[in-house]
Amino acid sequence: MKNLTLIAITLCACGSKKTQPDPGSGSPTTPTAGSATGSGSAPAGTGSAPAGSGSDMAHGSGSGSGDHTHATVATGSNSGSGQLIDDPGIDFDNIPKGWEHGHGKLDHFVGVNDSGFPVDNASFVFEYSVDPPTMPTDPKEYAALLEKSGVMEKIIKSEPQKNGHYYESAHAFRYVIVAGDKRIHCGGSLYNDDAHKDYEKIAKIRDEQIATAKKLCATAKLPKK
Repeated sequence: MKNLTLIAITLCACGSKKTQPDPGSGSPTTPTAGSATGSGSAPAGTGSAPAGSGSDMAHGSGSGSGDHTHATVATGSNSGSGQLIDDPGIDFDNIPKGWEHGHGKLDHFVGVNDSGFPVDNASFVFEYSVDPPTMPTDPKEYAALLEKSGVMEKIIKSEPQKNGHYYESAHAFRYVIVAGDKRIHCGGSLYNDDAHKDYEKIAKIRDEQIATAKKLCATAKLPKK
């Protein structure tokens, strides 16, 4: 009798046990192919147009046509993909202590002992790169393309240099240096626009760094072969 009672209790317990889903065995929370989080989804950016295509006037590098009116305008070290390019060994003469250059960036930090300036160190960054071969060689056409593409505002200064040309708008500058069969552009902000209004509080320091950047840009060169 005791044995029959034990068997009945055991059968009752087994019959009341609920079956638990096997984690990852196809439950609704398992990501499926093509979902935002599941494996097998398309990589980010696939199917999109390559960097620089679509509008040849876009900032950055990319493929430009031979027509100067559709030349790609390189603004500096960005290739249109947001990635820093590895510049082809562009160098400068007499780089002062504290100035760094590489990967299309020329930069410098200055300690600021001014309570009115929001940070302790003022940052100055300029860009350089090899111009696409589709850029116009005529200074007027070049300036017009900079304006049309929005790389620079209206050019208010256009001056020939012994090894190239200099362009300046109200808030930016650019040197274009002839280096053999290539041309290097170098320049950037004058740090006097609304985005850099705090730099007005350190105008003397700012002007000194801009002057140094211009001197360096004027000496841009490619390595000797």
